[in-house]
This record gives sequence, structure tokens and C-alpha cells, in this order.
Amino acid sequence: MRARLFVPCYVEQLRPAVAEASLALLERAGVEVVVDERPVCCGQPLYSAGDLPRAASLLGEAAVALSGAAPVVCPSSSCAAMLIHRPAELLPAGHPAAALGRQVVELATFLDRLPPPRRPGGRLARRVSLHPACHGLRELGLGSSRESLAKRRDPVRALLAGIED
Repeated sequence: MRARLFVPCYVEQLRPAVAEASLALLERAGVEVVVDERPVCCGQPLYSAGDLPRAASLLGEAAVALSGAAPVVCPSSSCAAMLIHRPAELLPAGHPAAALGRQVVELATFLDRLPPPRRPGGRLARRVSLHPACHGLRELGLGSSRESLAKRRDPVRALLAGIED
């Protein structure tokens, strides 16, 4: 299996270790990973700030940069939600970003969908905490938020359950 790793701008600038860990997880799961070295921003920070014209411009540029045949794996639920859900709202009909949304998969979801022999296992030498992000819960359906009565599968918890204590 082949996938493209989308490294969000804030990860590149503030937490590059997240990109390195994402790459290692995917490779450990047997995925051939392509990483584009060009910096790309999906426009989510501008969208959240209400600057819709500039958000649309960045989203359009990201769609062009990320277009291709392989799935686009994103280690940020906020950026994944932006790439999946906002093209129809911000970009003209027929824009390449519309097709991109069908290729984007949040990292834990992508790993959770791999057949069991290819899922990363492993062991953690320390305790971790899990903070389910709002975009992941509400826009991508990654688990169930407290206010929701619907119970959904949580791919992050499923992956963590496969790691030894």
C-alpha cells in the first residue's frame, strides 16, 4: 500500500516530531510513504479566524499540491476536516479540491482500516493521555463526544489498545 503524508504547516513549524512519528507509524505498518517537501497549508487557521477568501486560496493551493492517486494521510483532524468538508463551501464547483476530499484520511483512521497484520503494535515506555480533538469528534466522527448519544468506533482508542503497557 502506498500513501502520501500531508504534513500540516503548524506541524512543520511547531511540532516536526509529529511528522516524524507519523512517518514512522506508517512505515512500521508496511505503508510506502511519499512526503512532499513543499510546505502546504490547508487554510484552516484562516478559516477559523473568519478570513474566508484567504482560506479558500490556501485550500485551493493545497488541493493542487496534494492531488494524485494515493490516499492523503493527515495527522491533524482539524486539517483533515478542512480538506474533506470545506471545498464545497469555499471553492467553485469542479475545483480539484472536491476530488481531494475523497482521498484524505485522518492518520488514526487510516491505520485502523489496515488489515490486522499490518497495524502498528509496539510498546510504550511511558504513560500517555488522549485528548480527542473537537474537529475529529464532530466533523470526522472519530469516537463519541460527551454531548452525543450516538456511540461511534474510536480509531485512536483502537490503536492505543493494540500497544502493550
